[in-house]
Amino acid sequence: YRKKPDIQIPILSLLEKVSCNVNEPFRTFLPDILPRIMNIIFNNESRDVRMEALETINIFGPILNEDLHLVIPVLIRLCEARENAICLDCQKKAIKVLGQLTICPNSKEFIPKIVQPLLKKLEKSSHSNKDFIRCIMGVFVQMAIRFRDDFLPYIPYIQKVLNKCKISHEEYETIANDLCSFNYTSFKEVEAKYKYTNPMLSNPHILHPGVSKENHSDQ
Repeated sequence: YRKKPDIQIPILSLLEKVSCNVNEPFRTFLPDILPRIMNIIFNNESRDVRMEALETINIFGPILNEDLHLVIPVLIRLCEARENAICLDCQKKAIKVLGQLTICPNSKEFIPKIVQPLLKKLEKSSHSNKDFIRCIMGVFVQMAIRFRDDFLPYIPYIQKVLNKCKISHEEYETIANDLCSFNYTSFKEVEAKYKYTNPMLSNPHILHPGVSKENHSDQ
């Protein structure tokens, strides 16, 4: 498997399909499968293989709830890597996947570990790279919507960096201001744009085992 990169993408695609069709039994194999996928994400030199591995993690989505400790640290390392060491597309994809994984209830434990490196990345990012900045701000919007009061302590730190870097993001500012005022009227309109979707499923908002309807409706 490791010695044949030409078959890595088909294998990853197969895992994506299996995860969508055999949810609960597939979860038992995740502790063995995930380290191999994360190794591909961080160490594989092929952009296409890396992007497919990141998409595999995205498609696994909520079934990763109990195994986020195997996933999030690697995604953060990828985001922190120098831009000339990891292709920009892969870094942007990793950031977007971090945002999607906030659908997992246990991701709340990783708020500081996600916010801090993304803020550092914002400070180092060129203003000309607006797409990269939008990816990071999109994650902050998702976190604010899904974690609500638990995200409040991080808003001043984020605002400090935004002011320093002269970055504005209308959706984040709206959500952050409403959150600080305990006014959630703007949430429903914005969260529809950031709702977790799985391209492998006919119903993009289907819930995986382990994610309750109550948790999902609160996001």
